[in-house]
Amino acid sequence: MKKITIRSAVFLISALMLLSVCGCSEKTTFEIGENRSSISGENAADNEMDANNAENNNEDGDTAPTAKSGLSDNIYRNVQIYNNFEDYEADKHLNAAEIYKNLTYTPEMLYGEYVQEGLMDPKKRHIDYDNNIFLDYAANSSYMTIEVESSYSSSGKDTIEIGTLPCEMLSGTRTYDFDIRKLSKISKYHWMTLYFPQRTTNVLGNDGEYDYRETGITGAFYIENHKLIFTPLIKIEYDNDYKNVIEYELSDKNIEFEFRFDGGMITLKNSDGEKVSLVAKGLSEVYHYIDVEGFTASETSKIDNICGFDIYKGYHSDPDSTYIGCTVKLDNENDDYYFNNYDNLVAHFNEDGIMQFSWAEIDGTPHAYEFVYFYCGDDGLILTDGEKVYKYTASYSDYKLGAGVETTDDEELDKLSQGKVAAIAEKKKNLMEELKAAFEKEGISVAVNDDTGEIMLDSSVLFGVDQYEITDKGQEFLKKFIKAYSSVILKDDYEGFVSKIMVEGHTDSTGERKHNEELSRKRAEEVMNYCLSDKAGIDKDIKTDMEKLMEAVGYADDYPIFDEGGKEDPDKSRRVSFKFVIDMENASQLEAISEKSQVEDEEPEESEPADDDEKTE
Repeated sequence: MKKITIRSAVFLISALMLLSVCGCSEKTTFEIGENRSSISGENAADNEMDANNAENNNEDGDTAPTAKSGLSDNIYRNVQIYNNFEDYEADKHLNAAEIYKNLTYTPEMLYGEYVQEGLMDPKKRHIDYDNNIFLDYAANSSYMTIEVESSYSSSGKDTIEIGTLPCEMLSGTRTYDFDIRKLSKISKYHWMTLYFPQRTTNVLGNDGEYDYRETGITGAFYIENHKLIFTPLIKIEYDNDYKNVIEYELSDKNIEFEFRFDGGMITLKNSDGEKVSLVAKGLSEVYHYIDVEGFTASETSKIDNICGFDIYKGYHSDPDSTYIGCTVKLDNENDDYYFNNYDNLVAHFNEDGIMQFSWAEIDGTPHAYEFVYFYCGDDGLILTDGEKVYKYTASYSDYKLGAGVETTDDEELDKLSQGKVAAIAEKKKNLMEELKAAFEKEGISVAVNDDTGEIMLDSSVLFGVDQYEITDKGQEFLKKFIKAYSSVILKDDYEGFVSKIMVEGHTDSTGERKHNEELSRKRAEEVMNYCLSDKAGIDKDIKTDMEKLMEAVGYADDYPIFDEGGKEDPDKSRRVSFKFVIDMENASQLEAISEKSQVEDEEPEESEPADDDEKTE
C-alpha cells in the first residue's frame, strides 16, 4: 500500500491489526450468525444519508445502509464471545437507531480501522490491492484531483487522481500508523489516514487507459454534526532521528463526507451522493480476530466500578483458533485493578449497534448491561446509553496516570513497569495537590480535573460574550493565577518533570466551526500573552522560564464538558485550560513504587493473569 505524505514515501500497511467490534447471535463459544439482509444497490432510495431528512428522523432508521454498487454484500455478522458463564439480560433495552440520530459525536468515536469488506481477500485477511476485485472496483470508481507533496517535482508538490470514496479509514492516537502517532503528540488536530484507489496514465501510454493502485492520504479531521471534514496533509518533516515532527502543512481544501453508524459499520456519502460502507476490521466475516482492551478515560466515564475491559478471540496469527477470553476489570482499594473471576464475562456485539454484556462477582452476584458501542481499534471502546458516554479508550499506563494527561512519549510510558508508572502518577498527584493549595492561598477558584491534570478557567470571568480581549476582571484574576501556578510548576521538586505547558482554548458547540476555531485560538493566545507580560507582575526570571514552557492552541468544540445527564454543558465547555506535559525522559528515571515493597522493579510487571501469557500482542 502506498501512503502519500512526505517525499511520496511508500508505507506498507501491516495486515496484523489488533482491531474490531463485534455482535451476538446464539449462545455458543464463538458463533457467526446469518447474513445481513437488504444490503444492495436497489435499496438506495430508502437509505439516503441526509441529516435533515427522513433517515435521521428515524423513518427508515432500522434499514441497513447501502453498500457501494458492485461490491459484495457480505457485511459483518453478529458475534458473541462466551466463556462458560450464564448469560443475563439487562433490565433496560435501547433503540440504537434513535441514539445514533440524536447523539453528539466526537472525533474519538471514529477511531479504529474500517475497511470495505467486499474488497478483502479471504486468504490474506486484508484488502489485496493487486487482485481483480480491487482493480475492477478502481476502474468503476469516480475520481478527483488533490495536491500532495512530491520529492520528484521541482515545486515540491504534485497532483494525483484518487477515488471520491475511500477503501479504508484508519484513526486513533495509538494506531500503528507512524505519522498519526507522531502528529497526535504535537498538534491540536485529530488525525486520520484514508486509503483511496489512485489512477495514473497507462505506462504504455495507451490513450484512455489507466493503471490503478492504492494510496493512503493522511490528514486532520473534525466532526460537525453528522459530517466528517478531512483536510489532507501535504507536507511533514521529521528530525534526523524520526522521533519528532518539526514541521507540517495542511491543504487549503477539505474533503467532506456525511456519515452514519450502524453498529460496527460506518457509511460515508460524498457531495455527489455516492456512498460506501466500511466495516470495523475485526467484525468482518473475512477477518474476525477480536481484541478489545481499554481502561476508563476518567472517573466520570465509568460504568459502576468497571475500570476496563479485556475481550479477545483467536490468536493474531490464527483468527480462527478457539482461544478466547473476556473479563471486566474492577477498581479495588488494595490493587490498581483486579480480574474478578477471570473469564467471567459474556459479551455480545450486535450488528444493530447494541453491546450486551453480563458478568458475575466472585460471590455470584450478576450484573447485566446494554449500550450502543463504538469500537475504536487500538484506542479501545466507547459505550453510550444515549444519555452518558463512557470512554474506555485509555491504556493501563494512561489509566494509572489519569487518561488525558499529556506525556512526551506514550510508547515509552507503555513500556514502563507498573512500579515506574505508579511513581510518575504519585509525582503528578503531588503536583496537582500543591497547585490546588496555591490557588486557595491566592483566594482564587478554579476547576481542577485530577484525572487529566486540566486546570479550567471560566471564560465568563476572562472575556465578554464572543470576545477574546481580556476584561479588567479577567486581568486581575490572571495575575493571581499565574503567580500561584508558576510558584509550583517551577519548584525544584518538579524540575525536568514538566516539559511543556499547553494553554488551550475551548468553545461550546454552537456557532460555525471556523469561528469557534479562531475564537478558541485567540482566547488561548491572549491568556498566554498576558501571563507572560509585565502586566502580570511576575519576576523576569520566572517569566523567562515560563515562556520556554508555554504554548497556546485552540480546540473549538472538540472537547466539550458534559453534565451528569450526559448533555453538553455550554457554560463549562467555554473555557481556557492549562495542562502540563510530562517529560518521559526524566520521569522514567523516578524510583519505582512497589505495592508490596519499595524495591525498584527491574522488569515490567504483568497486569494480567499468568495464563494470559499465551495471548498474542
